Amino acid sequence: MAPTQEDHARPFSFEEYTDMLLCYGKANKNSREASRIYAEMYPDRRLPSPRTIVATYKRSRDKGSLKSFH
Repeated sequence: MAPTQEDHARPFSFEEYTDMLLCYGKANKNSREASRIYAEMYPDRRLPSPRTIVATYKRSRDKGSLKSFH
């Protein structure tokens, strides 16, 4: 299913952010590879950009929580 304009406006869920971090770790902190892994594992979800994955990692590391994402 192709993302709509509304999809780009809404934030990712906590589950999606967590899965991004898991993919980033699996990809040895390679954001492009993490994005590819994410797309493969979750084909029915919106695909986060490599930039979004890195930002997610940095925010979780700096803030110590995923709660600060919303």
